[in-house]
Amino acid sequence: MINKSIMSWHKPLMFRYFVALLLSVTGIFVVYFISSIEGTHAYSLVVLSVLLSAILGGFGPAIFSALITSVSIDFFFEPPINHIFDTVASFIRVFNYLFLAIVISSLMAKIQTLFKKSESEQKLLEDLIREKDGIVAAISHDIRNSLTHILGFSESLNNRDFDNNPLEKELAITHIVSSSRQILRLVQDLLDFSSLKSQNSFIFSTIDLLRILNTEISKLAKTAKNKEIKLKLQTNLRDVFIKGDEIRMIQVIENLIGNAIKFSRSFTTITVTLELKNQKLLLEISDQGPGLTASDLKHLFKPFLKLSNKPTNGESSHGIGLSIVHSIIEKHGAKISVESRYGYGSSFIIDLTNSIHSADIDPTGMRECLTKKENLTLPDVINKPKFSFQGAPIHVLIAEDDLINQKIALRFFSKFSCEVTIVENGAVLLSALEKEAFDIIFMDCQMPIMDGYEATEKIRKLGYEKSSIPIIGLTSDISTMNKTKCVSIGMNDIISKPYNDEEIIRIFLEYFPNNFRQESSMTRKPLPLREA
Repeated sequence: MINKSIMSWHKPLMFRYFVALLLSVTGIFVVYFISSIEGTHAYSLVVLSVLLSAILGGFGPAIFSALITSVSIDFFFEPPINHIFDTVASFIRVFNYLFLAIVISSLMAKIQTLFKKSESEQKLLEDLIREKDGIVAAISHDIRNSLTHILGFSESLNNRDFDNNPLEKELAITHIVSSSRQILRLVQDLLDFSSLKSQNSFIFSTIDLLRILNTEISKLAKTAKNKEIKLKLQTNLRDVFIKGDEIRMIQVIENLIGNAIKFSRSFTTITVTLELKNQKLLLEISDQGPGLTASDLKHLFKPFLKLSNKPTNGESSHGIGLSIVHSIIEKHGAKISVESRYGYGSSFIIDLTNSIHSADIDPTGMRECLTKKENLTLPDVINKPKFSFQGAPIHVLIAEDDLINQKIALRFFSKFSCEVTIVENGAVLLSALEKEAFDIIFMDCQMPIMDGYEATEKIRKLGYEKSSIPIIGLTSDISTMNKTKCVSIGMNDIISKPYNDEEIIRIFLEYFPNNFRQESSMTRKPLPLREA
């Protein structure tokens, strides 16, 4: 290993090392031959030289054997017995000096190369430190900004500053909720950004791209309408299916359309076009916003670098969304490009040709996919599903060690007309499960004494009816590795903290469909658990 690394310093020297080895071995034989004639045996020196040559290999033993040869000549044969041997000995000495000069020259060249490499690596390290500092500063700014809103309004509410002004009080609460969601979104983006480095965080299947576009555009139509922005979908396809991760593709569509809405002025149009053109499947999101500068285009997909243009209504922008989009698109074997003219709008174009599973062209050509009626009604149905309780109450067992989270959980599940029992760890949960029957368990993963993982494993090993009770994991760690762990130990599903109405309703509809009646005619497709 050492010899190979040394010989790789300077490949032209390999020939010289080989010559040095041959000459040194020749010198050894000369010493042995002459010492045998004179009756003096230098076996120890000869054996040592040969062993070094055999063990080390390469130019290392050449140095040792050459030096040993020279030393043996000086030690055993002074003065030289004849002119021939004297000439050989002198030649070997001269060669030793030349060879050592070559080695020293090679070492100096290597030191110089290492020095230059060290300078280059130090510069790279300094650049990485500056980039890290910039990322920390950007994240710190966004978090502190939102926390300022939350703390400011919370203190005002605590001091009863808005008691005489209910409208201001309602507005303060709205700001607190909005700022909290901004922090949550930032945390989710950071976790996504980290997990996207692993291909195992994707679950590929055949997905209906046109259905996803219809659903996501409908969800965002209300936000666009609030800014007086028209949002429409055009396509020349009747059906299109691609190979991809549905959850991730929804992220891409939400991010690109959401950005277009954020940065567009009122009374403009955002057009989402899905078409098969020249044997290529292209998804294009075009807006009539302020466009992008040359500097913006250059750094567009770099993380934590914000655009020079600002959202028109003060919406949050963390500078990480487009980086996530770029990573997701690359993982799908697709390509994303941008066309923009400053002051006239931008178009993000995704080439999904490599992901096509099947596509059916509409013979009528390009058409608008959504009607006005669908655009107006669907977002309200999806974002705010209305359900009424019917039948026997659901008996819920919740394991949660944090006292404040216990209070929040009690209030949260009580509004679904559930009978709620809360315990502080897995050991107490097992005792409660032995004494009483429950319909479902919501299990915090991280708890003292016995955590949710161990408690779940013990429940699944009970061996009777209670071992099959649905267990839903509650966790702040939404990484793919943790989700895989939860599923492998026997949890039925997992939801991240803080959870919301939609997630709990999805769980209840899956396990207790007869206990809830939906007042709206529209339903949302439950999202599958993402596994590695």
